[in-house]
Amino acid sequence: MVPSDGARLPGPVAAAVRAAVGEALADGTTPGMAVAITDPERTLFTAGFGFAEVASGRPVEPATLF
Repeated sequence: MVPSDGARLPGPVAAAVRAAVGEALADGTTPGMAVAITDPERTLFTAGFGFAEVASGRPVEPATLF
């Protein structure tokens, strides 16, 4: 699959994904997550949200492994 900066996902859909992730992280029980949306041929959207390591402040990136 081809990596993506999100350009293949329509703006309103990408915004909805970001909003849903923001809501999921809002209660503080999940410090971070990586999200990927694909179709059978390519990656449509990748993004990291929140922290991979809270103590150091290291952010989640799309390729962060948990």
